[in-house]
Amino acid sequence: MLKEIFEKFNFPRCDDGNKDKARKLIVELLNNFGYDAMVVNNPSKNFLNIKTNNYNIITRCDKPDYIISAHYDTIKNIKIMAIDSFIKRLAAYNKRILFLTIALFTVALCKTIQFAVNYIFKSPTVFTDASVYLILFIIIIPIFKINIYPVVVNDDNTSGIVSLLYLASRFKIKGIKNVQFVFFDNEEKGRLGSKSFADHIKKDGSYADVKLINIDCVGRGSKIYIEYEKKFTDRLKEFTLLKDIIDKNDKTEISLKYTSDSDCKYFSKNGFEGLTLIRYDEIIFNGKKQPDIPWSHTFDDTREKIDFEKINQVVKVVENYFDDKK
Repeated sequence: MLKEIFEKFNFPRCDDGNKDKARKLIVELLNNFGYDAMVVNNPSKNFLNIKTNNYNIITRCDKPDYIISAHYDTIKNIKIMAIDSFIKRLAAYNKRILFLTIALFTVALCKTIQFAVNYIFKSPTVFTDASVYLILFIIIIPIFKINIYPVVVNDDNTSGIVSLLYLASRFKIKGIKNVQFVFFDNEEKGRLGSKSFADHIKKDGSYADVKLINIDCVGRGSKIYIEYEKKFTDRLKEFTLLKDIIDKNDKTEISLKYTSDSDCKYFSKNGFEGLTLIRYDEIIFNGKKQPDIPWSHTFDDTREKIDFEKINQVVKVVENYFDDKK
């Protein structure tokens, strides 16, 4: 069933038209499983008071004890990796020499071109500077992984959508009724969908004790991680969700990461117990192991590299937690 659902989402979800297509498909599948699913708009405003519509998808649940979530949007047409992230990843993969070689080659080539053009034209010209900058741009720009076309991503976060829909079908069969499934919009714009949703339910008494399990990027990566916002959860009287998930999966290797760039962030900030299940590769950086997803937001996030057994392992982690909950 995982593969069957996966095949339905083989399209980018970074523009209004394709996101609407995804919403309709998710609602249709949830309703086929027996849920009352709907699209709700939880708008947000930035510091300039500019409004962004966040079309989140939810299943109706009068008083949920749990929210299980994933984001359904994908990256914009053009995505530039930040320079500090780029250097960090190069260093992590021990490619310092390659970076230095590229930098030195680029400088040498630009100087050679500049000398040649100056020699031909006998004096510096606008054309000279333009030529140098153009060559520099052509050589350097691939380093920053710019995607100039919409990317049909598969791990980030089609793997999360598939996990959520599969869990929804399983929970309906098992008769688990105290869970609301939520598919967040605009995670790629700064987690706007989950932020606005968390801000909204903070004022709703029916969500007073709700706990969030978020699923993001679980189709690749060597290890399962639970990531959460430690600086916020340390303020809670208890964080039973984390302990119980680990206890119920004592035979599964699960690592911890104390910060998150996913949709659990603003739930934790608003005082809810929240965490994200995610898969990372472990790389060496400055002599220490650290989690990373180097294929994220790149054309390397291909469907043939998705491992459905890895998705299933994360699904099982959630199912094990809910085994005795009705």
